[in-house]
Amino acid sequence: MNTSHCTAPIGFSALTEYWLDELDEVAEARIDEHLFDCQECGAKLDEIVALAGGVRTAFGQGAIRAFITDAFVKRLAEQNVRLREYRVPRNGSVNCSVAPEDEVVVARLEAPLDGVTCLDAHSYFGDEQPEVFRDIPFNPVSGEVVLMPKLAYLRAAPSHLYRVRLVAVDANGERVVGGYTLNHTRFVPGQ
Repeated sequence: MNTSHCTAPIGFSALTEYWLDELDEVAEARIDEHLFDCQECGAKLDEIVALAGGVRTAFGQGAIRAFITDAFVKRLAEQNVRLREYRVPRNGSVNCSVAPEDEVVVARLEAPLDGVTCLDAHSYFGDEQPEVFRDIPFNPVSGEVVLMPKLAYLRAAPSHLYRVRLVAVDANGERVVGGYTLNHTRFVPGQ
């Protein structure tokens, strides 16, 4: 393996696609050849693999809150992950909880997304200042945004209200798409 400075470094996106096996055969072969001779790019690939391992660990421990795609939820279901799903109507609420056997909880926030190109989410716990998630993933055709809360937090949290406001962002500014309230009840065994 060559230890000199790389003159044609492989970018983060290409290395990530390589690791995820998302490249065509020609691109994969080109990167294989490069990695065989380049210690610097090999080290970058090792960092991506380590990062992915950390994300998997955090996900498995229920330490990640994220806005995800329906395709991601479907992959979890295909892997027999025990899912609990809640559908929350636009400007509505839902009563929700988490049971000991649940591995992932998702909230499907119904929203009119036609014409929306960029979407932010403002999340609120009680009277706290909102946490803002910028440019969250969504499929405008689906009419929903999928939220995956931190499962570890839900298991330990007392009963509480969690609110989310979806905000479309474009050149004209911001407009509220919908508001959602999740009325979380803490699971108590035997009740």
